[in-house]
Amino acid sequence: MHSMKRRKSSGTGISHGTTHEREKKNERSSAPSIPFKLIFEQAPFGIALIDSLTSRIYEYNARFAEITGRSREELSLLTWMDLTHPDDVAEESHLMETMNTGNTNGFSMEKRFLLPKGSAAWVHMTVTPIWSGSLKHLNFLCMIEDITARKNVENIARISELSYRRLFEASKDGILILDYETGMVLDVNPFLMEKLGYTKADFLEKAIWDIGFFKDIAASKENFAILQNDLYVRFEDLPLETAAGNKIAVEFISNVYLVGTSRIIQCNIRDISERKRLEDALALEKEYLSITLQSIGDGVISTDNQGLVTAVNKAAGLLTGWSECEAIGKPSAEVFRIYDKSTGKRHEDIIQRVIGSGETQILSAHTFIVSKHGIERPIEDSAAPIKQRNGENVGVVLIFRDVSEKAGILDRIEFLSYHDQLTGLYNRRFYEEELLRVDNHRNLPLTIAMGDINGLKLVNDSFGHVMGDALLKKAASVLRRGFRSDDIIARLGGDEFIVLLPKTDAPEAKKLLQRITELASKEKVGSIALSISVGLSTKIHADTSIHDTFREAEDSMYQNKLYESASIKSKTVELIMHALYEKSSREMDHSNRVSLLCESIAKLMRFDKTAVSQMRTAGLMHDIGKIGVSENILNSQTGLDEADWKEMRRHPEVGYQILSSVNEFSDIARFILEHHERFDGTGYPKGLKGDEISLQARIIAVADSYDAMTSHRSYRKGLTPKEAENEIRRCVHTQFDPEVALLFLSACRQP
Repeated sequence: MHSMKRRKSSGTGISHGTTHEREKKNERSSAPSIPFKLIFEQAPFGIALIDSLTSRIYEYNARFAEITGRSREELSLLTWMDLTHPDDVAEESHLMETMNTGNTNGFSMEKRFLLPKGSAAWVHMTVTPIWSGSLKHLNFLCMIEDITARKNVENIARISELSYRRLFEASKDGILILDYETGMVLDVNPFLMEKLGYTKADFLEKAIWDIGFFKDIAASKENFAILQNDLYVRFEDLPLETAAGNKIAVEFISNVYLVGTSRIIQCNIRDISERKRLEDALALEKEYLSITLQSIGDGVISTDNQGLVTAVNKAAGLLTGWSECEAIGKPSAEVFRIYDKSTGKRHEDIIQRVIGSGETQILSAHTFIVSKHGIERPIEDSAAPIKQRNGENVGVVLIFRDVSEKAGILDRIEFLSYHDQLTGLYNRRFYEEELLRVDNHRNLPLTIAMGDINGLKLVNDSFGHVMGDALLKKAASVLRRGFRSDDIIARLGGDEFIVLLPKTDAPEAKKLLQRITELASKEKVGSIALSISVGLSTKIHADTSIHDTFREAEDSMYQNKLYESASIKSKTVELIMHALYEKSSREMDHSNRVSLLCESIAKLMRFDKTAVSQMRTAGLMHDIGKIGVSENILNSQTGLDEADWKEMRRHPEVGYQILSSVNEFSDIARFILEHHERFDGTGYPKGLKGDEISLQARIIAVADSYDAMTSHRSYRKGLTPKEAENEIRRCVHTQFDPEVALLFLSACRQP
């Protein structure tokens, strides 16, 4: 407590003090009389006298000590503010300062005393100023009444009120409080205001029937009487209109409560729009499910847990011959009659198996159903228990389908598993199984014939796989016609075939081989002749390994292929060039001119006779890869776009693939691959630079570019020889080899 200013008193009063021995003596001489002392000590409330200068408590009664929970020794050491709760110090100090200035004759307040163990006691305190007669300074008379119990009750009530208020404010249901007698709105919670888009002013002090958006609930006093007469009223799916004009569906519940001596009506208003949406969605989903169930191609039958039919869809009705009306309530075994195809015996009732085991059951293969009208169909099916969330089985659902078409597909799959899809001959898998079967003494002598189509890769690279596939089919047809019906003919893969000839010696096998050769010589695909190289090997002794026989047949085939394939490939290259010229006569003229230019440059560079001939051939074939370019692009009348150029730039690689597979032309294949590389490394397809590019390719590059520049196109006029020479000179060191280009240009300048 702050020290108080002294003030003269207009009268006499009780005078006490502790700062001076004389004050104490004077104060004792002016102490209360004996009756007042008794009242002081025996008062039911606490009394204390406080020195305003030191805040010391210099006189107090027993009730004061009891309320503060302090002993006499403790109180002698403490000031008034030591006893006061920190939260109350500021207010109390202000009031006492005010009293000290003479602006008040005293004050009352509720405050807290700190108790020894850290708790607090609430008191009602009255403070009155008194004057010390001898020293003429102000002291305080404090009277306190313990109100802790009352405060605790008030706190409990306040906390309870606060809790209910928080529940009211935080509720996710709208809450409306009505006066029972008048129907006036007493309170409304924030959720309802937010949900409807109205303010509290739109509700308060209005009768519920006067609030327009509640017209469907309580449109009149008479309707309001329903809420008064029943303690509990519930309306389902009532419409409410928000301030924005939106309609929401609500559940309305009212209860009558007694609050003190008055009754109120609490209305709980719950938005059930989402629930209604979900219910509608569930109903729609159920309808979709029903429609789906009826429209799917699989048959569906459901039963209860006794095996009695509860539902049959249309597909199940068609397969069983029972309509849903006829089947419902019938035992499942009467409606769903199934048999084993291999034994002809009736299957055990699959639905009863599910009921007994509680697990999904699947029918064995080769099951067929017999309809009410005796029609048999192969089916697949499965049956599963219908379980509630607690795991209890409440029925069975059976799903089955007609697999008549699938049975045919399975036969087709089985065929394909042992046959080559392209040629229809047996495949490697079947051959390997059959080889094990026929490799025994009963089939000796056993001959193996291996065949290979000559030039197939060249045809694929040049004319595309469609032409190659046609050649394979033609070869398969020849093999079928040339060999016997019980011989096993298989395609091993790619261009290779193998034939197992049980009980066939070498002379007889050679006769068959001669027939194959004669038949193949008469076959063509377009202008490409069919050529098959075949090798034979015969196993005579049982102890000879069949794998050795296979290798001998393979070696024999490759030996024949060395002689036969080379001429076929050369002829094929000629066909390719011919086919290219047929696609574009311009390419034929261009190739011939480039061939002559390459020959001339080779001579200028003093190539030998063989190398000059090679350069002439390379120049002629430098664009053979264009056989893979679309005819529209080769003969374009408007120039090429980026996609066209992308296709065109592939021709060096295609040309390389064609020529590298033919021994006669394999040496020039590299020149063809590199003839669009540039001396500075910016060409294609590999981006080679300088001497990394073969000299022959660098010669072709100059000859090809010169002829291309001086040739006319429908979309541009060709350059004059002089203009073309200037362009080549400009591109020396970038596009062209300086040595080749300058030699070519010097030759051009000669008369």
